[in-house]
Amino acid sequence: MVFRCCRSLLSGDIFFDLEGDPFVGVGGREYLFGFVCENQEGEAAYESRWALTAGEERRAFEWFVDWVMARWANEPAMHIYHFTPYEPSALKRLMGRYATREDEIDRMLRGRLFIDLHTVLKRAIRAGVEQYSLKALEVFHGFRRQLPLEEARTAMRQMEHSLELSRVTEVDESLRKTIALYNADDCLSTRSLRNWLERERLALEHAGTRLPRPQPTDGAPSEVIGERQRQTAELAEELVKGISADPEPRSEEEAARWLLANLLGWHRRESKADWWEYFRLTAMTDEELLDEKSALSGLCFVRRLGLQRKIPTDRYSFPNQETDLRAEDTVCQKGETKAPHSHDDSCSYVEGNHHAFLLLLRRIRRRYPKRRQHLITLELELELDPYRQNRSQNTEERIQN
Repeated sequence: MVFRCCRSLLSGDIFFDLEGDPFVGVGGREYLFGFVCENQEGEAAYESRWALTAGEERRAFEWFVDWVMARWANEPAMHIYHFTPYEPSALKRLMGRYATREDEIDRMLRGRLFIDLHTVLKRAIRAGVEQYSLKALEVFHGFRRQLPLEEARTAMRQMEHSLELSRVTEVDESLRKTIALYNADDCLSTRSLRNWLERERLALEHAGTRLPRPQPTDGAPSEVIGERQRQTAELAEELVKGISADPEPRSEEEAARWLLANLLGWHRRESKADWWEYFRLTAMTDEELLDEKSALSGLCFVRRLGLQRKIPTDRYSFPNQETDLRAEDTVCQKGETKAPHSHDDSCSYVEGNHHAFLLLLRRIRRRYPKRRQHLITLELELELDPYRQNRSQNTEERIQN
């Protein structure tokens, strides 16, 4: 697994970092979007956009996504480096919150544009530090920050107080410059870390270790899904035209139009979170699944307890680990479920004795199962609910009419 997540070095790569406060309003605020990109000569340039209000947050989110899509069109093999999963998770939240740029975010995820250097680092390097944080690792790749961390923390606390108390007019230019400098340092540190990991990779390859890289994809959806999303997005855009992203100043009519726009494609957006979680779990290593509460790893087949209507029930043992799996949960072997509307590879978690580290699994279909090694939760709508599908389509038709 060493360095296999990293793709080839390209001048089109982006190094992305967000500054946010989870205690602003109901869902938090991503108040600074910042990234470093490289030109053809390999020189780094910092770009940023502030978002102190809901409207600014939406516009900054759309600006960043549009910028990435334009660059991706010119640099098909580019990717976005970040440290920890926070950045892609925040983009998913913003997509759902503002019901915009849905197709673009999906394409980025399908195309595996995001590369989490924290995950790569944990799989590839053993470092003599207490925690694998971006700041703690800078001693290894020799990165020097422009701004002292204590000064940055003080400025960020002031910004958070202003946002949480709705006093954004009190945020002066010097405070913005300090936080932007800290954000730029994080982006540049991510770039420096990537370059150091690439040097370590190159040393391994020179020593004879073969390290293949993932192949880039365009992340394009099927034509049917793409056309329907396009029509839905156009209608939603027409409904919210001229309406503030902040709910406070909206009139009753504007609030109703905003609600109608967000009803379009609502079921599809809601199901995305489960699919994103499924693909996140399937990308984990066996060791990482041991620490994941939505999974069980290291299963060992004990014996078959019997058949009921030709459906087998098996007993497994497993090593000590925390899990949120409970009776009657639907689970599957990591990497098994490929067809989104098939239960063929899933099981029902019948019961588990977590003190004795034993569990029972019952196959959902009659086909005999392969013996499992890892289980993950499967909270997906694998068989499309006709009522729910028709209800979603009827809602869109009524709005269009």
